[in-house]
Amino acid sequence: MKTNAHYLSILYLLGILFGVLDGCNYTFIEHKCIVDIYCTFPFESFESSLLENHGECVPDRVYRNHILPISLKYKIKSMDILFQDGYDLYKNIISIDLSGNDYDILPSINYELPFLKFLNASNNKLFVANLFNDYNLDSLEEIDFSHNLITNIEVNDNYYVFRKLVNISLSYNNLHDISKATFKSFSDLKHLDLSYNHIANISLFTFEGLTKLSVLRLSYNSLNDINWSLFRFHELQELYLNNNNIKTVLVRDFETVQKLKILDLSHNSIVYMEENIFKAVPLLKQINLSHNLLTNISKSIFIDNLYLESVYLSNNKLIELPTDLFKGKNILAFSIEHNYLGGILKRGMFEGLKLCGILDVSNQEFTFIEDYAFFGLEKLTGLLLNNNLIETVSNKSFKTLKKLKLLDLSYNRITDIDFEKEDLESLESLLLRGNNIMQIKVNQLHSLYRLELLDLSRNNISRIESKSFQALSNINNFQISKNPLTGELESNTFGGLHQVPMLDLSSTYLSVVQNSSLNGMLQLNELNISHSNISQVQYNAFLNTGNIEILDLSHNEIKYFYVNTTHLRKLNQLMLNNNLIKSLPSDFLAGMNYLNKICLSYNSITFISDDTFNDQSDLNYIDLSFNLNLYIKSSLFREVKKLDTLILSNTLSNITFNDFGYIPVTKLEIAYSNISNLNNLNLNKLRKIVFIQLSHNNLSQLEVGSFSNLCNVNEIDISFNKISVIQPGVFKDNFLLKKLNISHNALTEIGYGILRGLAHLNILDVSFNFIRTIEAERFYEAESLTELIIDHNKINNISLEVLSGTNLSVLSIGDNPIPCKMLSNLVKYKDPKLSITAARYVDTMEHNSYGITCNIMDYQSKVSSVPHTENFNDNLLFDIRDILSDINSKQLGENVEKSKTPNFTRLESLHEDTMKEVTNLNNFMSKAYDESKTTNSLLERILKTIVSINSLNRSIPIPIKDNVTSDRVLNYISKLRQDMFDQMTIGKEEIRAEVDSKLSILSKRIDSATTIVPHLNTEKLLLSSEESKSTLFVETCVALILFILKHLLIIANDLAELARRSWSS
Repeated sequence: MKTNAHYLSILYLLGILFGVLDGCNYTFIEHKCIVDIYCTFPFESFESSLLENHGECVPDRVYRNHILPISLKYKIKSMDILFQDGYDLYKNIISIDLSGNDYDILPSINYELPFLKFLNASNNKLFVANLFNDYNLDSLEEIDFSHNLITNIEVNDNYYVFRKLVNISLSYNNLHDISKATFKSFSDLKHLDLSYNHIANISLFTFEGLTKLSVLRLSYNSLNDINWSLFRFHELQELYLNNNNIKTVLVRDFETVQKLKILDLSHNSIVYMEENIFKAVPLLKQINLSHNLLTNISKSIFIDNLYLESVYLSNNKLIELPTDLFKGKNILAFSIEHNYLGGILKRGMFEGLKLCGILDVSNQEFTFIEDYAFFGLEKLTGLLLNNNLIETVSNKSFKTLKKLKLLDLSYNRITDIDFEKEDLESLESLLLRGNNIMQIKVNQLHSLYRLELLDLSRNNISRIESKSFQALSNINNFQISKNPLTGELESNTFGGLHQVPMLDLSSTYLSVVQNSSLNGMLQLNELNISHSNISQVQYNAFLNTGNIEILDLSHNEIKYFYVNTTHLRKLNQLMLNNNLIKSLPSDFLAGMNYLNKICLSYNSITFISDDTFNDQSDLNYIDLSFNLNLYIKSSLFREVKKLDTLILSNTLSNITFNDFGYIPVTKLEIAYSNISNLNNLNLNKLRKIVFIQLSHNNLSQLEVGSFSNLCNVNEIDISFNKISVIQPGVFKDNFLLKKLNISHNALTEIGYGILRGLAHLNILDVSFNFIRTIEAERFYEAESLTELIIDHNKINNISLEVLSGTNLSVLSIGDNPIPCKMLSNLVKYKDPKLSITAARYVDTMEHNSYGITCNIMDYQSKVSSVPHTENFNDNLLFDIRDILSDINSKQLGENVEKSKTPNFTRLESLHEDTMKEVTNLNNFMSKAYDESKTTNSLLERILKTIVSINSLNRSIPIPIKDNVTSDRVLNYISKLRQDMFDQMTIGKEEIRAEVDSKLSILSKRIDSATTIVPHLNTEKLLLSSEESKSTLFVETCVALILFILKHLLIIANDLAELARRSWSS
């Protein structure tokens, strides 16, 4: 029997190691001697008895019957965790993980698990934390309810309560308050985490029963005070109250927590603390008061805390730090940065910090450091004094700091660095950035022989004496940019800096780089002397360097660059742009055989020798742009076999790539070059081209063949031209094109066939054109199009149907005259995957919908008595009527105001007259509605006439006899066309004359009517039975309608003329 058991144990061990038993995943954790089981199905179907020969495992009580302890990860949405009876296997489960299952109710465990210690229910959607179960789990010590939606904690004595819990985590939930005595059943609880909730109040009885609690976390809640809630925590050692709204801390709050060692009150609003606040907690080791509103602190506040090791006071409003605050202490960590400490940094201020390794006194208002200010801080390795107002550093300020490795004095007002440095024998980093240092003298830094980092940038240094850095042979990071260095860079200026790989001398006033200026900088890899006044680089300026790979002399005044290139034999990149160079002779780059990038843009180059680039076998980047009088010859680049990027913008190139032979250019830029015909460029010779930049030229049309045979191109930029016509199929060979920019041109439409062949196009930018409509079928061939930019066009109509056939994820459509209601519906009912946006931020004063500019075309009707119609023209007339009605009502109101008198009788009469006026107004409103219907009828007749004429223009058949010649047919068609045109012209002129006549008559009536001032007390009001006469409102309304009709006729005529020309051609 024993042998069989042993045999089975081996079989099941193999099953566990290979994770193949019963569909669950098994892992044997040898060093823990437990089995991890991961199941994604109901546990009741698990029937294996895991037997294991645990000879190598440390004996434990759970090895009863040779069964290993089990850690179960349960991933299933079942409401209950069911175990079959009769299997001792379950009894050895020590951990159950139910996290991440989206439970809203904690599943019940239907089996007694005597060894279960940990239950993880985190990252679900639980609303209630149930601290009980249907079956007894009397060994459960830890339960995790974090990251749920819990609003309530329940303990039901009718079930098996988890009375032996030691650790409860309820962080990251929605708890607002905790009922009294909620935790009274958990007398063994030691750790309680209630952080990241919304708890605003804790009372005297909130934590009743928790006599053994040692760690309480209430961080990130909404507590205003502590309120006697800690009085029963005699064993409490760690209290976290950070990130609340506590304003005041009193002595009584800590009277009973005498064993407290860690207290975190940071990120509150504490403005006041009683003087002896921490007297009751003599064992306190760590106190965090940072990020509060403290303005002062008592000298005796820590006098009774003999074990204090860490104090954090940063980010308060302290204006003074008492001397001897930490006297007699052994502080290991202290922070005071970001306060308002000012004046003199005195000796004794930091006494007691003798074990402190880093002291941060940055972002204060200190102006002066006195002698021995840091006396007693012998173990200090880092001292941060940056961002103060320090003007003077006394001679012995840093005495006794022999272990100091980092000294940060940056961003102060220091003018010289003559203080003693002999005791700074261990200093590795000295930061003096952003001060007012004017000069670097010999021997000022000679004792800092271990220095590795020296930052002197952004000072006022105008001169560096020769050999000032001679003793600093260990420096590998040297910063001195943004200084007003003037005159000549002397020989051996940087002698001793043998290990510095990068030297930045940019933004200075240097004019000459002398011979041997960089002598001895053997590891120099990158040299930047850009944005200065350099006019001359002497022949041996780079003597004894030899490893320079990047040389930046851009933005200077160099006319001639003639140097000993034997010291630049490893040069890879040469930047000489923005200088005054006029010519590139044949030996200009001689000896620089490893050069792969040269930038000569923004010079005055007029001549380049045919042999200048001949020996540059590795050159792949040439920028000759913005040399206004440079004529590019095709022979220049014939020997540059690796040329990848060529930039020729704004030159007199008139270049044609037909004569270039084969060059492997992948990026080409010819902007600002007045190019008017792309076919002359012969771009099809650049078979490997990937990017083409042709913006800011004079292109007016794109013809078929402009981009033919360019099968590898993926981006074309032809923005800022005058393109109005793009022939279909222009891009048909560019099937790998991903981005096309045609913005800032004169396109009126996206024509058929423009996107033919662009199956991989992702981004199309046609913003700042004159496009009026967007039609879906134009984009069918660009099936991969995800971003369409059509801002600032003339588009006034766009629908969801247009977008439904595309794969767009971004549509940028700002600054178009789209009606706001249409745009709002478009955004509201669009596909969720589509983002509708705009390139320009819309100010709140502009008409916009969801931040996108739009056109307000409708107003809300203010007169509800007149029935509305669905016809757009009727709505427009009603809008005009309402606006004019408002104006008329305002005028009537003004007249009423003028006629007011203190006589109440007269006021009554005036009120009656006004009401009659309102009745009359309703009368002629009805009349206006009738007249608007008549006007609409007239408009319909006019439109039908226009349509019939256009229809006739398009559909009149031409009778052709069998025996007629082609010439006769053409003559007949011409005659017929002329007759129709004459008839249309006569009709158009008659309509215009009639409209002009009516407008003239109405204008005269309006002028005469406006001179009559109505008097409310004498004017006769029209009764409902009287015949309505013509009013100012009706006449004005009709005038506006006829004015609109006139312009509609003009537009219709123009459209008819356009159709006639199209039909004729």
